[in-house]
Amino acid sequence: MKTGKQYIGPVYQATIILLLTFIAYSPVLNNGFTNWDDPLYVTENPLIRTFNFHHFQLWFTQPFQGLYQPLILASLAIDYSFHGLNPYYFHLTNLILHLANTLLVFIFIRKLFKNRISALLVALLFGLHPIHVESVAWITERKDVLYTFFFLIALIFYLNFRQSEKRKYYALTMLFFILALISKVSAVVLPLLLILIDYYHGRKLFGRKVIIEKIPLLILALLFGLGNIYFHRDFGSLANYSNLSIPMRLLLASKGLMYYLYKTIWPNTLAVYNPLPLSISTAIIVECLIHFLVYVTAIILLLKLKSRILIFGALFFLEAILFFLIPPGEPVLASERYAYVSSIGLFVIIAYLMYKMRQMLKNSAGQFLIYTVFTIWLGFLGLKTHNQAKVWKSSFSLWDHVIEVRGESFLALLQRGNIYTEVGEYEKAINDYSRSIEIHPAYYKTYDQFGHVQLLRGNYDASIKAYTKSLELNPDGEYAHLSLGFTYRQTGDLELAMNHLNKALRLNPVNPEIYYNRGKIYLEQGQNENACADFRNALKIGLTGKNQLETLDFVNSLCK
Repeated sequence: MKTGKQYIGPVYQATIILLLTFIAYSPVLNNGFTNWDDPLYVTENPLIRTFNFHHFQLWFTQPFQGLYQPLILASLAIDYSFHGLNPYYFHLTNLILHLANTLLVFIFIRKLFKNRISALLVALLFGLHPIHVESVAWITERKDVLYTFFFLIALIFYLNFRQSEKRKYYALTMLFFILALISKVSAVVLPLLLILIDYYHGRKLFGRKVIIEKIPLLILALLFGLGNIYFHRDFGSLANYSNLSIPMRLLLASKGLMYYLYKTIWPNTLAVYNPLPLSISTAIIVECLIHFLVYVTAIILLLKLKSRILIFGALFFLEAILFFLIPPGEPVLASERYAYVSSIGLFVIIAYLMYKMRQMLKNSAGQFLIYTVFTIWLGFLGLKTHNQAKVWKSSFSLWDHVIEVRGESFLALLQRGNIYTEVGEYEKAINDYSRSIEIHPAYYKTYDQFGHVQLLRGNYDASIKAYTKSLELNPDGEYAHLSLGFTYRQTGDLELAMNHLNKALRLNPVNPEIYYNRGKIYLEQGQNENACADFRNALKIGLTGKNQLETLDFVNSLCK
């Protein structure tokens, strides 16, 4: 029987960890939405506005934004159904999930290593480290905190299965793996981490039993991985907007990897956007080669030390982050959200090194020094997290911060220009868009937004020119086709307007704005039956705002 002291110990530790984590992240509860994908996922997303069978069907039968993520949509819809568009509750849910994940890390490490000090240190680092602020403070990154919740539970049930050999724990591992997969495809690495756990436990990795256990999990990972690659490619998210060759991006992956390692130790400046260099200089090539030399040296050292814990930590980090070292789409060097799970491996290494130093310095003064240094560092991390959480207060604070710490990058200027457009400061928006195009003239989304601000100013010719340029760079741009459909309708060219709206509809059959705009054209052409069909579709999918009210009037007066 466990004594009271043995029972209270971990409970007390977990309570302190969660309290410190809550204090560090508490500023997020005062934050609002940002324009960094929050409109797509929350504020302008008709798919989360109502909980009904039609939306449930859409969540689970088709991808959203190029990814299959039905549980994310369901989670956001739950928040919306209770609290509407109140950002406090969306942030609160993210924070609760991060607190839950911190507790799960504590349980996982304690069960894996049977060491309460390691569990305490790793969980403290996971809960307080500012490299995780992006995953928690960014409402859209509900993806990270939700999939990690299921992911960690799957790891814990696998440890239970290993200890007891009971099939129910294997079934629960599979169940929570599936829940993680339908939250975010990043969960595909789970089978690799389970093999890593087997390695730590000294199992024969190529034994018949080990292989049979992993086959169903690997099949699931493969199916979801390939499926999401297809959806991502079909959506256009795999496009290489950096204009750098694959060999060059592989080379730069070494620089990105060093970013994660360095920022784990000293996160002095963090930002939501860390741009790739748009051209490769000799100095960058030399820097990347030096990084490769460091990695090779580290691998040799790890093999010589033959420490299962160090190898476990290193491989956990690499396996969890491997697929993000050359991120698709936006030309980024690194994104802190990709360290949310992978950092656990680095924290394991840090905890182990502290343990070894404590063993080496057996006198009380030496041990006191180690814990003092760690406590000061932990305090720095917590304070940095507290301040970094405030960066996400608004779109302006977010992108001003990026420009301040990373300099003028085309994406940060584009996003700040979008905010200026939203608040009606069109000249400032045009200045930011123009500067963004100067830096990176091949990025189609900047032309989309430049066209939008010109449309708001009533400058239809400039708007059409910008959208046309966008389609030259990205022929399957749904937004550009929809916007050209609207613009041509304003100029009276209904044939061209209809042509672009039909193309937009083929690209995205669940965008209510497309049906609304096409319905307006049908109405102008006297095709009331077709107009009624489109208006009803727009309302069914979830048309919002003044267009919704106008469409309801049309349906009530024209459609029988």
